[in-house]
Amino acid sequence: MHRKFARNTLVILLLASLLIVIGWSIFAHKSAAPPRVIANTPYLVTESLDDQAKLANIQTAPILAYAAMQPNYSRFSVLSSQRCSDTFALINHAALGLPQGVIATAMKAYHHARERGLDKRGLLTVVDFNKPSDERRLWVFDLNTNKLLFDTYVSHGAHSGALYAKYFSNRINSYESSIGVILTGKPYEGIEGYSMRLHGLEKHFNSNVFKREVVLHPAAYVNRDFIRLHHEAGKSFGCLAVGRKVATRLINTIKNGTIVVDYYPSHKWLYHSKYLQ
Repeated sequence: MHRKFARNTLVILLLASLLIVIGWSIFAHKSAAPPRVIANTPYLVTESLDDQAKLANIQTAPILAYAAMQPNYSRFSVLSSQRCSDTFALINHAALGLPQGVIATAMKAYHHARERGLDKRGLLTVVDFNKPSDERRLWVFDLNTNKLLFDTYVSHGAHSGALYAKYFSNRINSYESSIGVILTGKPYEGIEGYSMRLHGLEKHFNSNVFKREVVLHPAAYVNRDFIRLHHEAGKSFGCLAVGRKVATRLINTIKNGTIVVDYYPSHKWLYHSKYLQ
């Protein structure tokens, strides 16, 4: 009887110890993970953002808290190499699918452009042409507040490829998209409706954008319904075509001298662009 009691007591003690160890492991794991508490902070959104993106924009406080724990953290750093700065941490969280390497490249190009006196408004538009056209691949960030403003679809040139853009050109009548750093221009009423001029800043990559009449314009072939039916966005003649519902708000946000980075992992551009050296 006593032996049975002692054996049962030992089993209970062992089970209790095991539960304590498991509980402590779970607590430690949760403590090391990024905070998930939603902060009551101001945020900027437009109707182009879905609920997930809106939620991402108000999670700034816990994201900053987690970034501050990283070894390379620098609150005031704006260099692309400082991936743990406030700016990088926030836009990386808000971008919803924009790879970190693309953000780092775009940030580096943007700050080189700022050093040259371009863009006084702190707005950065990133187009990731490495993504297929049936995915959202145009983002606009307000770097003054580290908020995501737009997250939407965008076309590529008819001769750049089908679902994926693979070919890029600076040649007139190539009907291909161009990559590199671009400055937004003035809006105007064009054939497609309310549109915006673009000015290429990189020789050999996009310096003929204005001459080619490559602009940002609305199009009926860049929206969810079209993509759902055709499994890809429609093609342009090299222009950045976006959905009609978002075009006017997008243009009015980034018009008149803000930076656009049309990204593609081209070795020639990555190693020879004056904005990436």
